[in-house]
Amino acid sequence: MVVQFKDFVLKNSAEKDRVHLAIDFSNGKPCVIKPDKVLAVPFIGEHSFIITVASAGYVTVNQVDGSHLISLTRITEWYLK
Repeated sequence: MVVQFKDFVLKNSAEKDRVHLAIDFSNGKPCVIKPDKVLAVPFIGEHSFIITVASAGYVTVNQVDGSHLISLTRITEWYLK
């Protein structure tokens, strides 16, 4: 599933939330978009991108999941070099 990030996250956000989100992303921190439902994880490496994780409904997602996802992505990037 592909979701346009700007429409999904910033549509109903206050300006201060947008600024904090941009700062967190630039520092490489996972960000909770909707508590227990949607997590956005920035990856800054040889290729930079944002991974969005959505809950399946019966399982919640949190920042610990984001940290694990960053670690796995980093290992995969090292392996592919």
